[in-house]
Amino acid sequence: MGAYEIALDDSNANTPSLFCLSRQAVPLLQGTDRSKMVKGAYIVYGEDVEPELTIVSTGAEVARSIATAKLLSSTKKVRVVSMPSQKHFDAQPL
Repeated sequence: MGAYEIALDDSNANTPSLFCLSRQAVPLLQGTDRSKMVKGAYIVYGEDVEPELTIVSTGAEVARSIATAKLLSSTKKVRVVSMPSQKHFDAQPL
């Protein structure tokens, strides 16, 4: 829904949008937030840790990344970042 809102925003009127949809079942994940999508990337898991490892993923792969982070949590401090738009992420101020 967040990608749809960005695509229809007037500031993106002259920018093409591409939606790659998955045919597999995708769970609604705790920590996802369509209002944060405008930043291009945001933390969905491990926000409260100083990470030793950061996994960046998007779309249907975010759930797998979180599952992997949980498996690794006994040995590493892991953070998962959902990055649906590198263009929007790169446009953020430093």
